[in-house]
Amino acid sequence: MICDLLGVPREDGDRLDAWCDALRNLTAAPDAEVTAAVGEMTGYLTGLVAAKRRRGGDDVLSTLIAARDEGDRLSQDELVSFALVLLAGGYGTTADRLAGSVHLLLDDPARYGQLVREPATIPRAVEELLRYAQTNVQANLRVATEELRIGGVRIAEGEAVMAINSSANHDENVFDAPDLLDLARERNPHLGFGHGVHHCVGAQIARVQLQEALAGLVRRFPGLRAAGPTEWKTGLKTRGPRSLPVSW
Repeated sequence: MICDLLGVPREDGDRLDAWCDALRNLTAAPDAEVTAAVGEMTGYLTGLVAAKRRRGGDDVLSTLIAARDEGDRLSQDELVSFALVLLAGGYGTTADRLAGSVHLLLDDPARYGQLVREPATIPRAVEELLRYAQTNVQANLRVATEELRIGGVRIAEGEAVMAINSSANHDENVFDAPDLLDLARERNPHLGFGHGVHHCVGAQIARVQLQEALAGLVRRFPGLRAAGPTEWKTGLKTRGPRSLPVSW
């Protein structure tokens, strides 16, 4: 979907997949490989921008190009960087989230069966799956410029503080039974898409994709079940299955 929105040819998906994995790298690839991926992806997007400037199109990237050419709102480098960030953030991440959600649902067949019987509850279930299992490794380091107290904890001036979203999603002061995956959970102010000015710009698109994908699964494959152990990706900033064997 992110390719269609940005006007990126679907046939380039394999290349994008490899580049985006490199951009999400922690320990899975050497630095030189990551640097090369950034250079290749930047070159690709620069060429794509040039092509769309000549031909135009009905997509987000073409709209951004028109805004730049008419109002000079984004420089060429800003335009390419923006497209790179949108692709890196939106390509593969929702697929990882969907596969991880299916893993959790099939880990206890009663969960999947609940959605088969009550598909109208899928939107609420998606919010709980977003809360329960954080896909992105989000840990923001900050240094206190003055002494303060947060949540009853004293933080001295100069101390480093690490804010971890996935931990916040299991805060017992906010959620009842936070370590329980409750697909019917009503009060669910999770941080699965971040918070504030850095809230994920594609949150609503991801929600719709997850809801529609799960609705399609339970409708077409009501007998879906796990057919073997899940193999997980490693060494990336995002978490998701590399393989998820199923049968029906």
